[in-house]
This record gives sequence, C-alpha cells and structure tokens, in this order.
Amino acid sequence: MAGLSGGAGAVTPAPPAAPPATPPATPPAALLAVVLAVVLAVAAQAWLHWALPLVADEAYYAWWGRAPALGYLDHPPAVMAWGWVGERLLWGPRALNLCLAPAAGWLLVSAAGALGVPRPGWLAAAALCTPLGLALGVLLTPDAPLVLGWALAVWGLARRRGWAGALGLALALWSKAMALPAAAGLLWAWGWRARREGAPSPWRAPLGVGLAALALYAPHLWWSSGAGWLPWSFQAGRAWGRGSAAEWALGQLWVGTPLWALWALRGGGRALSRARAGALPTREGVLLALSAPSALLWGLASLGTRVEANWSALAWPGLLMLALCEAPSAAARSRALLTGAAVTLPLALLPLLHRHLPPHLGPPRDGARLASCARAAWAAGGAAGAGGGVAGGAAGGVTAALVSGRYQEASLLWAAGEATATQLYYLRAEGRRRSELDRALARGDAGVAPPPACGFVYLGPRAWLGARCAGAAEELPGSRCATPLTACRCASLR
Repeated sequence: MAGLSGGAGAVTPAPPAAPPATPPATPPAALLAVVLAVVLAVAAQAWLHWALPLVADEAYYAWWGRAPALGYLDHPPAVMAWGWVGERLLWGPRALNLCLAPAAGWLLVSAAGALGVPRPGWLAAAALCTPLGLALGVLLTPDAPLVLGWALAVWGLARRRGWAGALGLALALWSKAMALPAAAGLLWAWGWRARREGAPSPWRAPLGVGLAALALYAPHLWWSSGAGWLPWSFQAGRAWGRGSAAEWALGQLWVGTPLWALWALRGGGRALSRARAGALPTREGVLLALSAPSALLWGLASLGTRVEANWSALAWPGLLMLALCEAPSAAARSRALLTGAAVTLPLALLPLLHRHLPPHLGPPRDGARLASCARAAWAAGGAAGAGGGVAGGAAGGVTAALVSGRYQEASLLWAAGEATATQLYYLRAEGRRRSELDRALARGDAGVAPPPACGFVYLGPRAWLGARCAGAAEELPGSRCATPLTACRCASLR
C-alpha cells in the first residue's frame, strides 16, 4: 500500500519535491541605491526634454511637418507624424517621447513576463538607465516610433495577440527600414514556438501577422514606387569601403552599458551553444530570434561601411531580456543597473555644457546661437571693410541672409525662428550628402529658396561654396560659431 515501506510489493513514496529556489532579496542599501538611480534617471529624462535645445536632426525631422507626405528622402514618415502631433496638439515636437516612452516600457515588461524572463520589472529600470533608453524619452528621431512599434509587436508575440503584432510591425516599418530584419526574426519566432508547442498549423498565425502588417504598410510602398524607391534607394546608396566595426562594437557597450551588454553576449552565446546541441529552451530561442537578426546584420555591415550604434536599437529589448536571464541574483542586477546609471546620468549635464563644447564635438545644435554668432561675424567684417567701400556689411546697413551648406544648420535656423516661409535659404555644400531640402528646392515648395547671388553669410567653409558666389567670397572670423563662415559680398558687382 502507498504510504508503507518495506515488505513484498510495498511502495515507497517519493520524497516531497524541493521548493523552487528563491533568489535572495535585494539588500535594503542596494535597493535604495537602485530606487535612487531610477528616480534620478527619470528626472534626467525630464530635464533633458525641457532644457536641451533641439539638435540638428530633430529640427530636420520637425521641419518635415511643414509638408506632410507619405515618405521622405531619408526615412518613412512616422517621425514626421510624431513631431507634427507633438507640435500641434501638445507642447512641442518631443512631447510624444515623454508621453509614450512609459507605454513602450510597460509593453516590454509585460512581454518579458509572458516569455518567462525572471523578475521582468527590472527590464524597465535597466532600459531607463541606459543612454539608449534615456534618449528615447527625449529626442525626436525615427527611433522613438520605431521602438514603440517594436515593443507592441514583441508584446503581441509574447501574449499571442496577432492584431498587436501586425500593428506594431507596421508602425516599425513606417518608422525605419531597419525594422525588416527584426520583423523577420519576430515572425520566425512566432512560428517556431508554435511548432514546438505542437500547433497543427504553426505558421498560420505569423503568416497572417506578416500579411496584415504588409497591408498596413502598403501606402508607403505605393508612394515609394513613384519616388524612385525612396528611402530604400537612398539608404542603399551609402558608400562602402570604410568599416567601423570597432566603433560599432564599442557603441553597443555604451548604448546598452557595459555589464548588460556583456551578460547579453553571454546569454546569446549560451543560446547558440544549446541550439547546436539540440537543447534550446523555448524562451532563449525566442529571445535569440528577437535580437540576433538586427545585431548580426549591422555588425556585419560595420565591416564594410560606417554603422551608427543606434542602428541595432531593435536588438536591445531581446538582449536585455537575455541579460536578465544571465543575471538572476539581486546583487548582479543591482550592480548592472548602477553601472548603467553611472554611464547614463552624466548626460543630464548636456544642457549646461552644450554652449561650452567645441563646435566639432557633438551634433550641430542651438540655431538661435548660431544665427546670432554668424550675424555678429558679418557685422564685424563689414565694419572692418567700411573704409574700403565694402558693401553688404553692417556699415552698409544691409542685413546678411544666412545660407546653409548642410541640412543640419538650415533646419536649426528654421526651428529657432530665424527663417520665415520665404527665407529658408539653402545651398548644399559641394560634395555633401543630399537631404529632403534638396528635394524641396527641386519642387519649389516648403519655403526652401535658393540664396541671392551675393550679400549672404554661408554657413560652411569657403571650399564648400565653390564658385557659386557671384560677388567676393572671404572667410569670416567665426571660430566661436558652430561652423566656419564665409561672406559672399556684393562689392564686385558695383
């Protein structure tokens, strides 16, 4: 009989199963440090949102909202709509970043819980205390709608909600072309998990999700087919031959912070080893599919061309989940989070430091300061040449037009209110990359105008101007400005 031992035919009861090991609780001092780091990171995000002037690419994307379209030279239009809604319905082009970053965090935490990641709530804190996570709540870039769409798609996968997967993938595709390899990994994970679970038609759900996302994305494809397959053709035209593999790899250690990045790498390596041995757990397989396509593709691309660190942004939700699986103890997680905070929190000093940084450090920024500096240099040059009859300077009573050689400075001047609908003068520097401003010039719309023949300050080195100044070109003492300055005066036309 059960419950008796010994004797013929007796059944010995199995010993009771040991309760699952519970990770030790976080010590109070470490927990306090973690809470303080998260609070400071939230405060830093809010401070940067309000105090940091628009940087050049943000101003460029906000400028797109003057001529809404289904596509642009560089990217699909989601970032335009993001800034347009914030500018016209809320308090500024960055408004949706601050409003919807918590929604993306909640979706990823919920997805991590459904996928069996231990203590998924740490995911939001870990992401916030990284430069990438901090920037997503501040900067108007295509990465903001991209990550929100990806978070919704991952949540749909984890919770088996096909509608969320389709909507999320569509938003990601409307945001950036880099969503394609990540989307392929997500759909593969959807079918692979269903097959392992014995579903009779494992690929039906991911096929439906993919087709629905493609249908939602179709208007942009229709626009692209009539616009020279932009932005795909533009992005594919990048020059090859100068790699940046070391820069990209070190960039991952920075955007994800060192300990999370190293644990994610270890988790990915273990998952690959288990896959080769035929013993890959479902959770690790799904996380590997969510992160590997983006990380591997852009890592390989960095061998032959320059790849920005944020191009791998869609790999990071899966990588952080792998890192959490590799750091099960409270002490390990606390150490990683505090290391991330130490890397991230100094970014809160940027609004105080940006005026004192040398012009060549960081992106172009602060259009009002740039305009004031350029006009002061023009006035000083005009006063110095007044005795020689130099026209077009301050002494002649003529205010110079400001002409940009790059889209960055042109967009900053527009965002600072320095350009009206008929005064956004733009003359692309010889040899510089094209932008949406060039397409606007060709169409004659969006308030972008070619400059006058002379009587302007060119924001850029004299070599960039070439022979396109109809007057006398000379360097201005603009070393304190964000870019070299060239005066195109009209004295030679008298």
